[in-house]
Amino acid sequence: TAVSNGYKGDGWQGPDKNLENVQCHDQDTINLIYSVGDSEYVSGSTQWTEYAGSWTTTDLPVPDSAEIEKAMLYVYYTWDKDTVMPDDVTMEFNGNNIALARHYSDSKGFGSYNYPSGMLVYDVCSHFTATGPNNAILRKAVAADEVSMRGMLLMVIYKHPDEPERMICIDEGYDMLYAKDSYAITSEEATTYAPFTCCEPVPVEELDKATLIAVAPSAKDGDDMNRLSFNEGLWNGIWDHYEANTQLGIAEANVLAYLKETDNRANFQSHIPAGGDKGDFMDASNAFLILEKKPKPDLTVTEITVNYDASSLGGRAIGPEPGPGVHTECNNLSAVIEEENGVDVESPFDVTFKVDGTTLCTVRVPGLTGGANKTVYCNCSWYPYAGDVFAIKVTADSNHEIPESNETNNTKWNNGTAVSNGYKGDGWQGPD
Repeated sequence: TAVSNGYKGDGWQGPDKNLENVQCHDQDTINLIYSVGDSEYVSGSTQWTEYAGSWTTTDLPVPDSAEIEKAMLYVYYTWDKDTVMPDDVTMEFNGNNIALARHYSDSKGFGSYNYPSGMLVYDVCSHFTATGPNNAILRKAVAADEVSMRGMLLMVIYKHPDEPERMICIDEGYDMLYAKDSYAITSEEATTYAPFTCCEPVPVEELDKATLIAVAPSAKDGDDMNRLSFNEGLWNGIWDHYEANTQLGIAEANVLAYLKETDNRANFQSHIPAGGDKGDFMDASNAFLILEKKPKPDLTVTEITVNYDASSLGGRAIGPEPGPGVHTECNNLSAVIEEENGVDVESPFDVTFKVDGTTLCTVRVPGLTGGANKTVYCNCSWYPYAGDVFAIKVTADSNHEIPESNETNNTKWNNGTAVSNGYKGDGWQGPD
């Protein structure tokens, strides 16, 4: 009876084991971070009963006040000699029992030492704490049942207003790969595919960064014995070491130059180098694609000044308690407009001056260099009466023509009371 050769890549033989898209996070101010914490490789021969990992805030630095969008715990195993996984283990995370979300596994399918390897997936979002520490304990029911543990990876997606806008795609699966002449497996056949079908069409021209994170348990040999590709981009021997004390190969690649609007795909490959007879013995398990949009400008009004050029009054910037800066005369207003993100504003925009809801003037600004400021003027535009309570409002980009990273900080207010100018003659202002 013919059997499937598990060392061949997904789609080349046997059941389809390509990594599949399991999650897409649409455009938002989000970020993805990950860490193996202090988890490590543990041999099944130790007859372990508890396999633990912990993560500090140094491992997973989540900003204050961030919202946790997702927290997934990936647990990797190999040499499952007694069919322990997944039914004979339980997971505890921060003292809470966690149900298994997904299980992926593969084996070579022939000959001796035909033992499964795989990945357990747990959703720990509701029990993850941003202030740390976070602790995971995998318990095995029977100590004598052998299975070796390769490490744990905790992946977190959080939302915070200070983050750039990003889109994130998550692929999962499990496929053993081993290109070897004596097994009649070519490099091409020892390839697993990770298609990214989410977030399409990809707004390529709007992106500033595109990062691929590829997790490959047991992958570590360099010298072109493993390859990672993304569309037309190719990286040779990129998994050249294990992450910390685990048996996890983790690679990151900048794929922006190779990104397309649709049909983006990463490939994991065990590759036979020139003059060799075998490639890296490796598995494919996770692929994260992080698409970061170009930064947007942020326009703010940093200062409002009344009578900036009235020499007899000395020109005075109004603060929280403005005092006698506004007089019953023709008042001149100015405002300082600043771009705070260091991003050039290349299109014109309006700055509007209002007092008590009435528009005094609108000034057209042709643009603004990133990080720079510009003073705009509204001359002889307002003549209040003594004792008038006023509210000055200046708004940058008042017609919302400029896409900004923060659309809520474009307005500045100054409130106060107009006073009589005693330097004017009798009858001109104030008591006769």
